[in-house]
Amino acid sequence: MNGKKVYIFILCFGCLLTRIEAQSSEEEIFENFKKGVFAQEKGDFQSALSCYENIKDNELYIFPFVRLRIAQCKDALNQTDEAICILKDLISKDEKESAWRLPVNYHLAKYYEKQGNNNLACEYYRKIYPSSF
Repeated sequence: MNGKKVYIFILCFGCLLTRIEAQSSEEEIFENFKKGVFAQEKGDFQSALSCYENIKDNELYIFPFVRLRIAQCKDALNQTDEAICILKDLISKDEKESAWRLPVNYHLAKYYEKQGNNNLACEYYRKIYPSSF
Protein backbone atom coordinates (compact mmCIF):
# COMPACT_ATOMS: atom_id res chain seq x y z
CA MET A 1 0.00 0.00 0.00
CA ASN A 2 2.81 2.44 0.83
CA GLY A 3 4.33 1.85 -2.58
CA LYS A 4 1.14 2.99 -4.31
CA LYS A 5 0.94 6.16 -2.21
CA VAL A 6 4.52 7.09 -3.06
CA TYR A 7 3.90 6.39 -6.74
CA ILE A 8 0.75 8.54 -6.76
CA PHE A 9 2.61 11.34 -4.98
CA ILE A 10 5.44 11.23 -7.53
CA LEU A 11 2.95 11.20 -10.39
CA CYS A 12 1.05 14.22 -8.99
CA PHE A 13 4.29 16.05 -8.19
CA GLY A 14 5.45 15.44 -11.77
CA CYS A 15 2.21 16.95 -13.10
CA LEU A 16 2.68 19.96 -10.84
CA LEU A 17 6.23 20.50 -12.07
CA THR A 18 5.10 20.29 -15.69
CA ARG A 19 2.36 22.85 -15.06
CA ILE A 20 4.79 25.20 -13.29
CA GLU A 21 7.21 24.94 -16.22
CA ALA A 22 4.39 25.60 -18.70
CA GLN A 23 3.13 28.56 -16.70
CA SER A 24 6.62 30.02 -16.56
CA SER A 25 6.91 29.62 -20.30
CA GLU A 26 3.52 31.29 -20.86
CA GLU A 27 4.54 34.20 -18.65
CA GLU A 28 7.82 34.53 -20.53
CA ILE A 29 5.98 34.49 -23.86
CA PHE A 30 3.55 37.16 -22.68
CA GLU A 31 6.37 39.30 -21.27
CA ASN A 32 8.30 39.14 -24.55
CA PHE A 33 5.15 40.00 -26.48
CA LYS A 34 4.44 43.04 -24.27
CA LYS A 35 8.02 44.27 -24.62
CA GLY A 36 7.86 43.77 -28.38
CA VAL A 37 4.59 45.67 -28.75
CA PHE A 38 5.93 48.53 -26.64
CA ALA A 39 9.14 48.75 -28.69
CA GLN A 40 7.20 48.54 -31.96
CA GLU A 41 4.85 51.32 -30.86
CA LYS A 42 7.89 53.50 -30.05
CA GLY A 43 9.32 52.82 -33.50
CA ASP A 44 12.19 50.68 -32.19
CA PHE A 45 11.60 47.91 -34.70
CA GLN A 46 14.92 46.13 -34.14
CA SER A 47 14.24 45.72 -30.41
CA ALA A 48 10.69 44.62 -31.16
CA LEU A 49 12.02 41.99 -33.55
CA SER A 50 14.34 40.65 -30.85
CA CYS A 51 11.42 40.24 -28.46
CA TYR A 52 9.17 38.64 -31.08
CA GLU A 53 11.91 36.30 -32.30
CA ASN A 54 12.09 34.82 -28.79
CA ILE A 55 8.45 33.77 -29.16
CA LYS A 56 8.05 32.64 -32.74
CA ASP A 57 10.12 29.46 -32.60
CA ASN A 58 8.08 27.78 -29.88
CA GLU A 59 7.68 24.15 -30.96
CA LEU A 60 4.22 23.67 -29.47
CA TYR A 61 2.37 26.60 -30.99
CA ILE A 62 2.23 28.82 -34.02
CA PHE A 63 1.76 32.40 -32.94
CA PRO A 64 0.25 34.03 -36.04
CA PHE A 65 -0.12 37.50 -34.58
CA VAL A 66 3.51 37.43 -33.46
CA ARG A 67 4.56 36.49 -36.97
CA LEU A 68 2.37 39.26 -38.34
CA ARG A 69 4.13 41.73 -36.05
CA ILE A 70 7.51 40.36 -37.15
CA ALA A 71 6.48 41.02 -40.75
CA GLN A 72 5.39 44.56 -39.86
CA CYS A 73 8.76 45.24 -38.25
CA LYS A 74 10.62 43.77 -41.22
CA ASP A 75 8.63 46.02 -43.55
CA ALA A 76 9.35 49.06 -41.39
CA LEU A 77 13.06 48.18 -41.64
CA ASN A 78 12.75 48.10 -45.47
CA GLN A 79 12.86 44.29 -45.57
CA THR A 80 9.52 43.97 -47.34
CA ASP A 81 10.54 40.82 -49.26
CA GLU A 82 11.20 39.05 -45.96
CA ALA A 83 7.89 40.32 -44.58
CA ILE A 84 6.07 38.85 -47.57
CA CYS A 85 7.82 35.48 -47.14
CA ILE A 86 6.86 35.35 -43.46
CA LEU A 87 3.20 36.04 -44.21
CA LYS A 88 2.99 33.66 -47.18
CA ASP A 89 4.51 30.92 -45.02
CA LEU A 90 1.96 31.69 -42.33
CA ILE A 91 -0.95 31.41 -44.77
CA SER A 92 0.42 28.12 -46.11
CA LYS A 93 0.10 26.65 -42.59
CA ASP A 94 -3.48 27.83 -42.11
CA GLU A 95 -5.76 24.97 -43.10
CA LYS A 96 -8.92 26.38 -41.53
CA GLU A 97 -8.87 29.97 -42.78
CA SER A 98 -8.50 31.30 -39.26
CA ALA A 99 -9.45 34.75 -38.03
CA TRP A 100 -5.89 36.01 -38.43
CA ARG A 101 -5.94 35.34 -42.18
CA LEU A 102 -7.77 38.63 -42.86
CA PRO A 103 -5.06 40.92 -41.43
CA VAL A 104 -2.37 38.77 -43.04
CA ASN A 105 -4.03 39.14 -46.46
CA TYR A 106 -4.40 42.87 -45.87
CA HIS A 107 -0.71 43.31 -45.08
CA LEU A 108 0.30 41.15 -48.04
CA ALA A 109 -1.80 43.39 -50.30
CA LYS A 110 -0.18 46.51 -48.81
CA TYR A 111 3.35 45.11 -49.18
CA TYR A 112 2.78 44.07 -52.80
CA GLU A 113 1.28 47.48 -53.51
CA LYS A 114 4.33 49.12 -51.90
CA GLN A 115 6.56 47.11 -54.24
CA GLY A 116 4.51 48.15 -57.26
CA ASN A 117 3.17 44.65 -57.88
CA ASN A 118 -0.42 45.74 -58.40
CA ASN A 119 -1.62 42.39 -59.79
CA LEU A 120 -0.70 40.53 -56.61
CA ALA A 121 -1.91 43.44 -54.47
CA CYS A 122 -5.32 43.21 -56.18
CA GLU A 123 -5.36 39.44 -55.69
CA TYR A 124 -4.95 39.84 -51.93
CA TYR A 125 -7.34 42.80 -51.71
CA ARG A 126 -9.89 40.64 -53.52
CA LYS A 127 -9.61 38.07 -50.73
CA ILE A 128 -10.53 40.79 -48.24
CA TYR A 129 -13.15 42.68 -50.26
CA PRO A 130 -14.50 40.15 -52.79
CA SER A 131 -17.34 42.33 -54.05
CA SER A 132 -15.15 45.40 -54.62
CA PHE A 133 -12.71 43.93 -57.13
